[in-house]
Amino acid sequence: MARFNLPVQGSVSQGFGSNPDYYRQYGQLGHNGWDIAAAEGTPIYATADGTVIFEGWGKFGSGYPGWAGDPAGIWTLIDHGDCYTGYAHQLDTVVSAGDKVKQGDLIGHVGSSGDASGPHTHFEFISKPPAWSNGYAGRVNPNNFNVGGAKAPGAKDKMDPNDVRELYRTGLHREPESDSVIQGNVGLKAGEALANVRGSEEWLHQNHAVVYFDQLSNDLNNANRVIGELQAQIEALGKRPTAETLAALQVAADEAVKQASEAKTKLDAAMSENQQLIKQQQADQAAGQSLLRRLGQLLGLIK
Repeated sequence: MARFNLPVQGSVSQGFGSNPDYYRQYGQLGHNGWDIAAAEGTPIYATADGTVIFEGWGKFGSGYPGWAGDPAGIWTLIDHGDCYTGYAHQLDTVVSAGDKVKQGDLIGHVGSSGDASGPHTHFEFISKPPAWSNGYAGRVNPNNFNVGGAKAPGAKDKMDPNDVRELYRTGLHREPESDSVIQGNVGLKAGEALANVRGSEEWLHQNHAVVYFDQLSNDLNNANRVIGELQAQIEALGKRPTAETLAALQVAADEAVKQASEAKTKLDAAMSENQQLIKQQQADQAAGQSLLRRLGQLLGLIK
């Protein structure tokens, strides 16, 4: 299974190292990534698990923004522990610095921001630590990584001597020490050769901080997972009634019954009083009618 996936569904229109004459103006030996052509608005996905450490318009300066200038346009940089991946010329981003992303998470959409002749995603790998003087502004050939989904034009299924030399330059920052080392890697799949380099004492020594960081990250993730499980257990226990909470609920229920009983008593008294008032009104009405009859009789006698 590939560790990295292509971030965009599209075709690779320009491979790593191509057009050296054009990129000489940028101080590079050639193109330093893969250009993946796709329609504007096409989703861009995180190629692997990692942490977003920058998103926004590329600009020269200090810090991560300085790793991509204005030509990159809207750019996202993800830290994968032992390397970085960059995604340039985006239409927009939907992530923020500090976000944890999983492989396949949406990070933005294809655009043509910056120096781009049309909509596409410039997809690149940056070594860790970056080899800024490697002729490709610290970028590394994606063919050196186990990228699934597609390959750049000219990419080979197996390593040739030039591939081995480039792997040593970008991975160990030196030339292979002998022809036998080169021949020992010729014919291997790129992922296998890369695994050999990363499994060497030399690579581990150069990248001990990265390895230690990965260990700490794994430990922290495991600790956070345990904390989450404990918090869920605590919440579940908190929802269970205890003797104390049951007693409090019983007191509240008794008080509610008492208040309901008092309200009923008051209601019954009010209804009784209302009935008495009705009877009195009826009696007063009868008396009034009787008085009117007597007055009528009296008036008849006077006439």
